[in-house]
Order: sequence, then C-alpha cells, then structure tokens
Amino acid sequence: FKRSQFKEKERQIAHLNLATLSNQFRPHFMLNALNGVAAQLDGKPKAEMIINHIGESVDLLFKASKSNAFTHSFDNEWRLTQNMIELQRLLYLPDLIVTVTGLELIPPDLKLPTGIIQIPVENALLHGLRHKIKGDQRLELHFSETLSDYTIVITDNGIGRKAADKLNNFKKNGSGIHTISQMIKLLNQIEKRKLSFEINDNNPEGTNVTIKATK
Repeated sequence: FKRSQFKEKERQIAHLNLATLSNQFRPHFMLNALNGVAAQLDGKPKAEMIINHIGESVDLLFKASKSNAFTHSFDNEWRLTQNMIELQRLLYLPDLIVTVTGLELIPPDLKLPTGIIQIPVENALLHGLRHKIKGDQRLELHFSETLSDYTIVITDNGIGRKAADKLNNFKKNGSGIHTISQMIKLLNQIEKRKLSFEINDNNPEGTNVTIKATK
C-alpha cells in the first residue's frame, strides 16, 4: 500500500470502531437509566417527573441512533446532562448544589460525542457525591471560550476516585469513561476538530474533569 492508501484504511477502521462504540453506548445508557429508577417508582409522588426525564433522554438517544451519527449537538448533550442531574437529585441527592457558569459561551450546534459531558457528570453524582456522608454535595460546571477552543470543566467535592474504586457499583458501572476516551481517540483520527478529555483528583476530595474542543 502507498502511504495515502494506508492512512485511508486506518481512517476506515477507526470509522467502523467508532460506529460500534457509539451503538453500544446508546442502549447501555437507556438500560442504566431505566434499571436505576425502576425500584424507586413504587409509591413515589415524583414518579411522573422521573419518567419525563428518562423519556426525553431516551428520545434524544433514539433520534441519534436513527441518524447513525457519532456526535450530536451540544444542546442535546446538555439536555441529557440536565436530565441526569435531575434524576439523581430526585432519587438520591435532594440537597445537591449545582453551579453552572458560562453556558452561553458554547454554541448550541457544536458537535460532541454522545455522553462526553453526561457520563462524567453521572460518575460524579453516582460514585462521588452520592456516597459522601459529611458536608455539602456540590457539582460545578464551568464553560469557557478562547480564540482556539471551547473548554468544559466538571468539578465535584465527592469522595474521590480512590474511595469510589473500592465500591462495587463503580467497578461494575464505571466503563463509560473508557468508552468516551476510545470515541475521542477515534474521532480525532477522522475529524479536523480535535477533542481532549482529562480527569484529575482534587485535593482534598472530589474530581475534576476537563474537556476541550478545538474550533
């Protein structure tokens, strides 16, 4: 093969792998959401609100599946994220404090991999904050823009990754970040716009996730 042909083959393989990951993620998300609340609905006055949040998320993911797209708009990703926050607040974190800044700086039509914001937010809520016993439970989402890129920073003051890693539910359900990392790697081979995803531990507690998308 010539170098150009080899690069094209690499691109085709990346495209196929990305399709596989993307298709695996969508039903995985839906099943997690439904299984996570099924046992909580009996006798709960907030059941209709819970079903509405799940229903909108399922609808967004179903439409993405029909389009066979590997990415969707920031607007849709943010709606998925909001639904996840409200579900966790209704079910497990009634005193959750959420701070959002700079949201207006991100174009609603910016293309992002499905779950790139929702998954780390879900991990922060489900694995970090839900298991925090003392003190308040805080989730912060900060959006910013430079001449070259858009940045999204997700910060929580939960128990941190080391403590969460010892819990069975984190080991069982913590594969979403790995999937997102694979999708970013493959998208960066295919698309001109580049993405980065970094997780750091906060001191003394919690985690910090930074997502960047070049313009």
